[in-house]
Amino acid sequence: MTHRITRHRLVARTLLSLAGWTLAALPAFGQLPTAQLLSVFPAGGRQGAPVEVEIAGADLEGVDRLDFSHPGIKAEPKRAAPILAGLPGEAVPNRFVVSVAADVPPGLYDVRAVGRFGISNPRTFAVGRLAELNEEATNISFDKAMTIALESIVNGRTGAGAIDYFRFAARKGQRVLLELWAERLDSRLDGTLSLVDAAGRELGHSRDAIDRDPLMDVEIPADGQYTIAVYDMTYQGGSDFFYRLAVHTGPHVDFVFPPCGAPASKAPATVFGRNLPGGSPSATGFDGRPLAQLPITVDYPGGPHVAQLDFAGYLPSRSVWLDGFSFRWPADGANNYLLTYAAAPVVLEHEPNDKPEAAQRLTVPCELAGWFAGVDDADWLQFEARSGQAFWFQLNCQHRGQPSDPYLLVQRVTRDAQGKEQVTDVGEVDDEPSSNTLPGFPVSSADPVYRFAAPADGTYRVLVRDLASSTSPRPYTLAIREPQPDFRLVAVPIYPSTAKAKTVKPWSLLVRRGGTVMLDVVAFRRDGFNGDIEVSAAGLPKGITARPVIIPSGQTAANLVFESAADQPTWAGTIEVLGTALLGQEKVTRKARSGTAIWSPPASQRKPTPLVSGRLAHTIVLAATADESLPVKIELGGRDAIEVALGGKLQVPIKVTRSGYNDALTLTIEGLPGKLKAKPLTIAAGKNEGQLVIDVPAGTVLGEYSLVLHGEAKINYRRDEGGLRAANEYKARLDKLTADPKALTAAKAAADKRVAAAMAAAKPKPETVVLYSPPARLKITAAPVKTPAKTPPAASAPGQKPGAK
Repeated sequence: MTHRITRHRLVARTLLSLAGWTLAALPAFGQLPTAQLLSVFPAGGRQGAPVEVEIAGADLEGVDRLDFSHPGIKAEPKRAAPILAGLPGEAVPNRFVVSVAADVPPGLYDVRAVGRFGISNPRTFAVGRLAELNEEATNISFDKAMTIALESIVNGRTGAGAIDYFRFAARKGQRVLLELWAERLDSRLDGTLSLVDAAGRELGHSRDAIDRDPLMDVEIPADGQYTIAVYDMTYQGGSDFFYRLAVHTGPHVDFVFPPCGAPASKAPATVFGRNLPGGSPSATGFDGRPLAQLPITVDYPGGPHVAQLDFAGYLPSRSVWLDGFSFRWPADGANNYLLTYAAAPVVLEHEPNDKPEAAQRLTVPCELAGWFAGVDDADWLQFEARSGQAFWFQLNCQHRGQPSDPYLLVQRVTRDAQGKEQVTDVGEVDDEPSSNTLPGFPVSSADPVYRFAAPADGTYRVLVRDLASSTSPRPYTLAIREPQPDFRLVAVPIYPSTAKAKTVKPWSLLVRRGGTVMLDVVAFRRDGFNGDIEVSAAGLPKGITARPVIIPSGQTAANLVFESAADQPTWAGTIEVLGTALLGQEKVTRKARSGTAIWSPPASQRKPTPLVSGRLAHTIVLAATADESLPVKIELGGRDAIEVALGGKLQVPIKVTRSGYNDALTLTIEGLPGKLKAKPLTIAAGKNEGQLVIDVPAGTVLGEYSLVLHGEAKINYRRDEGGLRAANEYKARLDKLTADPKALTAAKAAADKRVAAAMAAAKPKPETVVLYSPPARLKITAAPVKTPAKTPPAASAPGQKPGAK
């Protein structure tokens, strides 16, 4: 049977897709402009070669720099020819020439745009070794497929309701890999690949092979021409639906086993993949295609690296728990693979262990490296424990990017008087939902985490299985470790929505003179750690401060607020967010990871909770602008901690500093922890002070808390005054030039239009802005129990009654 992708099938699928998924428009209000980068095209380049890219997004005025997370990747603005002698060529808006050094390792890196509205959220920029080209605009029909060569990468964008076609020549017996990179590049594309021969017969079809990205592995049946179709699963398209399609016969690493190892060690492992030079056939296959295997030795870093996650690849937000690094197999063009640090001695899973009576015996603590080898594969394990002995079970499979749903069962095994085995369930765990999820940065996972305490001396048996079983192997690690209390942090810039417009979208931090911005910091507590974590910022420029805040016992998040001085100069750069806590008797500091939302949610997902994907980024950034200041500032309490006893009411002073803004302000406490309660406070128009009353009920947990005040102000905002100044400065330069009168007249007319456009853009317009106070610390202590002494009666003169005057 032949299968040719036709326009009829395309139209039918398009009509079905229009019922559910529509693109979200950017909100019309809610916050002052901040650079927002949505796409970079092409989304990558080749080692040692320049590439011209175009960026798109919002609030990108004056962008004159691209900042990459690897120092070997640099960009210069593309410049047009000078319109007059004596003037430099004007930068072409949103176009740059990127150079990639020859020694930049292949992988995925972050790129951010820097302009008058700060430094943007990150987008992914890929570095590869294959030849690069961009798609032709006419390749949207089968007959006009674009011709490409093997061993190349083509950069493309799908149009709405369209299919992109590419044609290549191959020889019989070649094992050709078609890899589509889209979701892993921050694209909206839910990619699908189809491959047909010259007669129109479909040889393969792929989607969702690596997260939502396709991977097709085809052995070419005969010499000839072959055609690839690339399209979105719901047939959407546009500038946000970009991709990179690699067509090659080079190596691809599917996984490394074991995928973990002891820190600061050299450990043997095996690479499993396709087209591996020097590899031998393995008994393992993937999606029906055989894999090769190759023995290697992995050099695991030690020291501070053990608490870090350093990976030049795609890491979805759910992977925030992991500690690991990029494994780069030295073969030309091989992809990166994430290896993690083991928390206990590594043990390899051994088959057969698919029945309780064949359970693999373990000595605990250990970290088991295994894989789900096929449909309904069950791995049984067994160990001995003493009464009261405690272990934490942590299974990582979905965290590693596998499309899995692991299940964990723990049983106690005893024998009755006749020696017959008796089995009692001790505990079972399926999904491990997390309350740490931020808007646009979901971290919940199907991977189980379980605290086990042996009820008695004896034998215990563990069942591990994947409820979303597959014929393809899915590697996992199962740590059975003694408690190792610890924590990790992630910092995520959250779009500051107003009360009326709850919005999720990619965001970054830009602080205006005299203003504040807020960064959400979330803690992931490990193995029962429940102590206070002090969060601070490092690497801040002069003029920007951030008061340390506390993530108290029992809590998982805090708001770090950056405050700008009234004379703060313009700045943009990388900062660090640090968390410090006592682990036992040792004070440790952990560096926060960086997180970002990727897209605004579709309109159909906005209520009640937007389901938006997020990912980990390489750096945390901050920007300040000297071009703008805020006309109102709010402050909560002072810099010293405020103490209050349980069961009391606390009156916290509020101060408002105004500069031309006199409207009333309604203020609330951001994220009151535990049982604390506070009613919103309204500061009347023209007033500058107030008292916020906080109830501290008797059941509140003692300790120190960080409180941030939140408010909204509708101001008259002059947009891009820096752009108006730049336009006037350009016009002034023209006035000093002597040139051909006709050319000078034309240039001045263009400059006048530029000034007029900048003046129109800077015309005051109403805008709702979200305000935050610097944090105040609240210390809750136990209620006093002392009874006040009675006042003794005054002494009486002789002959007087006691108390008489």
